Amino acid sequence: MSSNPRGYVLIINNEKFHEGTPYTERRGTALDGDNLKALFVQIGFKIYEGQQFRDQTKKEMEVLVQRFASDKRHAHVHASVVCVLSHGKENGRIAGVDGQHITDVEIERNFTASSAPGLAGKPKLFFFVACRGNLWDNGLTVVKDAHGNIVAPATTFPLARGMAVHTDGGVESDAVSGGDLLVMSSNCDEQRTPAQDPRKIPDFTDFLSVYATIPGHISYRNTQEGTFFVKEFVNLVSEEACWNDLLMMITEVNNRLNDITYKGETQTCYTVTRLRKALFLNPGYNISPEA
Repeated sequence: MSSNPRGYVLIINNEKFHEGTPYTERRGTALDGDNLKALFVQIGFKIYEGQQFRDQTKKEMEVLVQRFASDKRHAHVHASVVCVLSHGKENGRIAGVDGQHITDVEIERNFTASSAPGLAGKPKLFFFVACRGNLWDNGLTVVKDAHGNIVAPATTFPLARGMAVHTDGGVESDAVSGGDLLVMSSNCDEQRTPAQDPRKIPDFTDFLSVYATIPGHISYRNTQEGTFFVKEFVNLVSEEACWNDLLMMITEVNNRLNDITYKGETQTCYTVTRLRKALFLNPGYNISPEA
């Protein structure tokens, strides 16, 4: 990427939820938002409207995402970023402060090539920092030899279910208490002549969606230092953005995240990529005037 700015960043950061919802205050998320904002500015992005959008209801999130996706300035930059920090549930549901939910897919649909032609063919990055269920991962305790090789499992912990909100020690979670096979015709390829087809960009290509945790599981947040995921992501990208590509950096974020345990529980981030090329952020390198 070489545009100046690289792209625009939308940050939605829900901290204080309405009384009567099943969600508690997300203490520590303000630091996450500040750190993400500082990181993206540091590597050449511009924060949308110069602010984080705090404590948004479901409807406000819907309107905000639609407005951001349709912004005409996207036509002059090389990427876009959406960060959503909130409580969450299964099936991609992300909570507004009113307790109503928008899904990750509903957010992403605003950025398809058809819906946001100014971003067609450009990387669209999504960071969803929220629980995706109530499961936690106790992992497997292993024994390693002097060379770091796993030689034997020490203890196997069963996967636990249920509410997992830890307030002691300042760590909390962001959780709340088969189809038919599609058979293609064998001669469908014979009916198409690629040279005669117009060039098309698939609607959902060039997307990268990064989740703080795997489906069904909780995401940990320290009430003083923010979420485990954002802390490691910000640190790693600050260190390596000048020479490493984004997917490799997220792989290392996951490695670092796996080294963190809380009461014997672990966390794994989850990435869905539909990118077509390696993505280098190239901070400090500009060959085009500011958009």
